[in-house]
Amino acid sequence: MSEYSAVQFDGGGVLLNMQLTPRGFAQGRLFSFLDETGCIADCMQGSFRAAAWKFTETVERGGLLYAAGVLPEPDSWTTLLAAMERRGESACDALCAVCAAAARAKEQSVPVAFVSPAAVLIRQTDGGITHVLFLPQTLSVQALQSGKESARQFGCWRNPGLTGDAAQSFTAAACVYYLLTGTVPYPEPDDEKREADRHDHMYIPLAVLFPDISCGLTAQTDCCLSYAPAASARQPADCAAALSDTICRELSGVYAQAQQRDQAAVRQRGERFSARRAGIVQKKRFVRRYSGIIAAVCIAVVIAVLAAASVISGNRNAPCVQGFTSREVVQAFYTGVQELDVTLMQAAAYKDAAAEYRDYISQLFVTSRMRQSVERVLMIPPARWLYSVDNDTVLPVGICRFSIDGAAELLGISVPLLKDAPEPLAAENGAPLAEGDTAAYEVSYTYIAGVSDGTVVVRAVQDMVLLEFTGGSWRITSLDGQFTEHLVLKDEFAADFERRIDEGYTVIQAAALLEPAYPWLPTQAELEQERALLQSP
Repeated sequence: MSEYSAVQFDGGGVLLNMQLTPRGFAQGRLFSFLDETGCIADCMQGSFRAAAWKFTETVERGGLLYAAGVLPEPDSWTTLLAAMERRGESACDALCAVCAAAARAKEQSVPVAFVSPAAVLIRQTDGGITHVLFLPQTLSVQALQSGKESARQFGCWRNPGLTGDAAQSFTAAACVYYLLTGTVPYPEPDDEKREADRHDHMYIPLAVLFPDISCGLTAQTDCCLSYAPAASARQPADCAAALSDTICRELSGVYAQAQQRDQAAVRQRGERFSARRAGIVQKKRFVRRYSGIIAAVCIAVVIAVLAAASVISGNRNAPCVQGFTSREVVQAFYTGVQELDVTLMQAAAYKDAAAEYRDYISQLFVTSRMRQSVERVLMIPPARWLYSVDNDTVLPVGICRFSIDGAAELLGISVPLLKDAPEPLAAENGAPLAEGDTAAYEVSYTYIAGVSDGTVVVRAVQDMVLLEFTGGSWRITSLDGQFTEHLVLKDEFAADFERRIDEGYTVIQAAALLEPAYPWLPTQAELEQERALLQSP
């Protein structure tokens, strides 16, 4: 290990270099954390015992203070980081043992903190891993982030925006990534630059480096490394929960496969991806830096255009749902959502009944125009996107798999204008209509909310839509919904889809083949509708 390593072994014990003088340690009020416990696991074959462990004293050496603790066996100890840096099968065994020990310790209600492989100690003998020690969290973090090698020992292994199991899964995923590639996913030594890279997911996914190694481990590792730093509600917890078991089950086999690959080809794929990703991120950071100014200008332009159009036309060119059945009004509203047409949505909804939808689509409209102007990126409906998956200048945004009361429906309903003076609706389903009549529908659909940091944001939405017959036409008076969200790696999906196209399948056939793995894909009817639109003059 490096001379700057925070963890040292001495006479059957462990010393943690706090990188502070005794006075600095006292001023930092860190003495109370000597009572904080870590976890030591006895992993001798045929048995497993986990128990709390803590530092017993402090010692001063060379003007610096060390937290000292006793190890149950005097020899063969090292850190998980040192074992991983040696690579090879033994490094895989070490990480598997640590993940298994963490999982089993939690089952025995012994807290475990996996903040960095530098803060996990293992006793590695010819017979395998006999002990695993997770050092207490607070003192470990203080020591590891204060030294000269803080990035190598601490910063590169964690995502500061995550907590709990999600944070520990990120650390475990970074360890897997290191073993398979020889580098950490976010290697930037400067903390601020590394955090910016993490925010923009500026790393090379395993799916890109090893496209022919398709398994749970690579997919879950990429998933955990793609956590949104400031949006815990969007973290795919299923990936975090499954990662530890998958590491124990698949790591050795996947490591062997990765080592057999042409490393020059792996590097070439990584370099191509990095070059392309760097250009995208550079534009993204530009937009983020000046988003306030750009958005203000775009909003001002939109308001000016709408105001001018309103004055010129006297609103006679506004859409109108008069004469529509209640079901058609629902279709018209969601067509407005699909086409980012707020005026159509307002025509189908009564006053502020769908205010949240309206505000979201208004913001999305401005964002789409801003991205089109600055980044030359066009947002298109999901069904249209499948006809140009390999085009990085288009991104999927919109509705697919749309249904009303369980029956599939197509959006794109033709809506008359006020100046057309459509006839009012007098009856529906054979029954005359009266002011105050109501109708209700359950609407479900998949909403593709764009591509964020290399992942397609997929939402399964369910809405309850209430309508009232008022003023001679049906209008939506209440819209209450909920959704679940998951993320899909764009490059992984695109590779799967393009592989089917290369095999000679049409877009519709390829979507049908991939639907079991990607159940959010547009339906055959939606794809046929889009194909007809693309082929029309």
